[in-house]
Amino acid sequence: MTSSQKKEELVAVFDIGSGSVGGALVLMPKGEPAKSFDFLALQFEENKKPKPEILFTARAPIVFGPNLDFEVFLFEMSKALETVASRLLSARLGAPKKAYCFLAAPWCATQTRVIKMERNTPFILTDKLLSDLSCREIKAFEEENAKRYPKGEKIRLLEGEIMQVKLNGYKTSDPYGKKTKSLEAALFASIGSEQVLGALEYHIGKFFNLDIDFHSFIFSAFAVTRDIFPEEKDFIFADVAGELTEIALVKDEALTESITFPGGKNRFVRSLGLGLNKDINEASSMFGLFLNKKAESKLASRVADILKNPKSDWQYAFGHALFEVAGKKSLPSKVFLTADEDTALYLKSLIDGEELNQYTGTQSKFNVTILKSQGLGPFAKLSSRAENDPFLIIESIFINRI
Repeated sequence: MTSSQKKEELVAVFDIGSGSVGGALVLMPKGEPAKSFDFLALQFEENKKPKPEILFTARAPIVFGPNLDFEVFLFEMSKALETVASRLLSARLGAPKKAYCFLAAPWCATQTRVIKMERNTPFILTDKLLSDLSCREIKAFEEENAKRYPKGEKIRLLEGEIMQVKLNGYKTSDPYGKKTKSLEAALFASIGSEQVLGALEYHIGKFFNLDIDFHSFIFSAFAVTRDIFPEEKDFIFADVAGELTEIALVKDEALTESITFPGGKNRFVRSLGLGLNKDINEASSMFGLFLNKKAESKLASRVADILKNPKSDWQYAFGHALFEVAGKKSLPSKVFLTADEDTALYLKSLIDGEELNQYTGTQSKFNVTILKSQGLGPFAKLSSRAENDPFLIIESIFINRI
């Protein structure tokens, strides 16, 4: 059987976070690619749609110090990426045909733009018309976000996806060729700096000579979560990583706003280091003991006391971020959370605790679901050499639907 006749294709998947870098070799079913506006129309059919098979996974932490410096941060991320890429190569499972690289904050910037067009007389929506309107919004997005980078630094568009189309106020997954007086389309866009993207290409290229498709993690997580939980029309998605927390607000099945704020697992570790007069490695170890309830009572009490202020600060920042993304919209109570396994339950307690209500103004507590590999299992297969890594599983599921 020739490669063109094979029903699967081996691909490499890289997950670039702010606390670690992950990688996987995935056997991806071949199929027809989805149209961009089908992102919310495609529902997973567990028994019909072929599943990606994750053959091998690797993950390496991004070493961090007492202070955050971007150049050092990029250097340590690159080292972690090389470690992961080397492990994928050493797995000796064949040569991948393509690479997919998913970026969390701060490695990319994202935004949802709303395209609107109204006419007194009906017009026909064509592929070219929507494409032209999308290009205009993407150009505006690039110009606005170029200001966040040093002067003269080049940026690259990663994604420009139409998530949803409404004609005369009604959602449709087949909008072309239809007459309408009004068009409203939700466009998701993401960009990255050439400094970061070039570094990723260089370090992956040391091990694999592959074309690389770049995506934002927040969009892939939104799309997969929406498909797996179709009954949830409105929800909050939160990704709490090493250095940053990223939040997305989903209303009426579309990602409407996203925001990032400093503060993740590393903030708690740094606070412990200062409070206990320990280095980062010792503080990280003690934080792990505390989270797993294995610290002796005196140490556990001391750690809990030190974490009071960082805990309140993080909850305040989380609530303020929700207020920013919601604007005048009401906040959904449903929250989907991705985080490192060791901190996920602790972060869940911070989000669904009553203390957060004072920052958000909501009457009811949040209902938090941690996105674990077990819940994602029906949509991907894991081999014996693959870890239960929810980030890589989400990304593999996403690739399988595009």
